[in-house]
Amino acid sequence: MNSTRPNNPEILIYDTTLRDGLGMEGLSLSLQDKLEITKKLDLLGVHYIEGGYPGSNPKDAEFFQLARDLTLLNAKLVAFGSTRKPGGNASSDPAIRAVLDAGTEVITLVGKASSKQVTEVLQTTEEENLLMIRDSFSECTGLGKEAIFDAEHFFDGYVARAMSQQSALGKFLDPIADKLLVGALLVMLAAFDRIPGVAVVPAVVILCREILVSGLREFLGGVKISVPVSKLAQWKTTLQMFMLGFLLVGPVGPMFGPFSTTDVGVIGLWIAAILTLVTGYDYLRAGLRHVEGMDVAAAAMEKQKSDPPPATGSH
Repeated sequence: MNSTRPNNPEILIYDTTLRDGLGMEGLSLSLQDKLEITKKLDLLGVHYIEGGYPGSNPKDAEFFQLARDLTLLNAKLVAFGSTRKPGGNASSDPAIRAVLDAGTEVITLVGKASSKQVTEVLQTTEEENLLMIRDSFSECTGLGKEAIFDAEHFFDGYVARAMSQQSALGKFLDPIADKLLVGALLVMLAAFDRIPGVAVVPAVVILCREILVSGLREFLGGVKISVPVSKLAQWKTTLQMFMLGFLLVGPVGPMFGPFSTTDVGVIGLWIAAILTLVTGYDYLRAGLRHVEGMDVAAAAMEKQKSDPPPATGSH
């Protein structure tokens, strides 16, 4: 597999569609699908394409074998794995061997960056966790691999350590992480004129919906009521992520028939805005039903308090 990429690009784009993007329930890709997506992402100018997790999925291991015949013009294919197990040896660890056997020039290893995750999930010490990371990367880089560290739970772990509020911060960040990412990218894309003309309108619609739904969830969460995420909302989020990728690539991307990469991104932005309005209305309707029920219950309690107690006869 041959690959080249521009010297010293300002931004390196790392795409996780072929692994993390397949986490949605009901979504499945064939090996041929993954190969075709790899070629399309390469044409878009993506620099790193994470192809899968060969250590946990035999289908991903087969994908990397087939991908060796691809000629990529811009991208480097990346095999994803994890650091060695606690108390183990990196040179014989199955997860490390799997990413090395994938035959890619680049590998990504995920490791814990939160004390809570280290002690409660890995059930080991912070010192051992650092050794796991060091040993794993020494093994891979010693064999000439370009190695990337996926610092899982880094930001919440960093702040949690500083504030000694690990679990509370995690509960706060988890439900809003996607919204923060989408919101920040939309603002930056608009600021750098990557969202042209009236296409700012659907961006504003998306931002307003996210603020509204977040406020609604916050209010209902205070009274122990949860609103489940719908299938349509999941598809909306997936479309938003794809659309943002097209807008990020923008003018340096290829043409898709008569449409530029930016045009495709803008079209996706309008579709995402329509889905945003539909799902936002569904959330609002469900939330208002709960609010009305709370108002009725509160009024009944007030009426009960204001009504005089029933008279009792004396004998």
